[in-house]
Amino acid sequence: MDPADWSERVELFFGASSESMCRVYARLDTSDTDGAGDAAWKLTGSLTGPTCEYAATLPATCSLVDAGPGPMPLAKGLVPDPCYWTPSMPHLYQATVEIQRSGQTVGVVERTFGMRPLAASGRGLRFGSKSWVVRGARRETLTVDELSEWHAAEVAVLISAPDDALCEAASRQGVLLLAELTAPDRREIRRLVRWPAVGALVLPSETSSVPGGLGHNVILGQRFAFGATVHTAPWADVALCEVDSHAELPPGALDCDRPVLVIRPEEPAPSAAGARSACDRLQRDLAPRGQFAGYIV
Repeated sequence: MDPADWSERVELFFGASSESMCRVYARLDTSDTDGAGDAAWKLTGSLTGPTCEYAATLPATCSLVDAGPGPMPLAKGLVPDPCYWTPSMPHLYQATVEIQRSGQTVGVVERTFGMRPLAASGRGLRFGSKSWVVRGARRETLTVDELSEWHAAEVAVLISAPDDALCEAASRQGVLLLAELTAPDRREIRRLVRWPAVGALVLPSETSSVPGGLGHNVILGQRFAFGATVHTAPWADVALCEVDSHAELPPGALDCDRPVLVIRPEEPAPSAAGARSACDRLQRDLAPRGQFAGYIV
């Protein structure tokens, strides 16, 4: 099998975590390979880090150990004193995953990995132990050279299917990406969720389901067009709804039991610094109706 094919099949994710430890897993999707579920498969590897563009670090290495027979090959490891990925301090680790079958190494996958503790909680969002509000901007395009401005402004970017070069640079520089998809394509989801910077996948409101077993540690957002009633699907972690210049909320937005991110497009598209100010204005305009999980312009 081509090395790129192995890379597409390996998923890295984290489970139980705290300030003192984080459990990390590597899983190989063998569902459509010859011998799926075969006990001859074995995963091992290592995780080395952290590194960070904005801080001196003391990297260390922990092992990923095969977890034994199961539906899919799985390796697990324990990271002591983990450093998590946040936009302000984007700590990264380098993972090496060795794929064996019947005692023979058939592939090795190298990947950048980050533990990003962003999650939906009730009607809000949390980054680790703290409540967190998204302030972001919708961009049709974004270049790697522009990322430093967005990091400095502390503004997330809502963008359609960012390519790997942008995702890699955003992961390193600390810019949170909300990646829009036109459909829940399994291969595209796998590609995007591997990047620490991709904190959410945003799908159209008409999406009925999302492939299971994908997207660990990533938020799934359901986007509603202007005027559409907000009625979240079971798969959605958050709702994104669009308002006009008067910030009139669509039906269902105030009654939604998930975090709601409100989008008010700005024309022309603001700079990174301008986007931050526009988000603050949107929050102020919506304040009489309540506080929301995010403001995007």
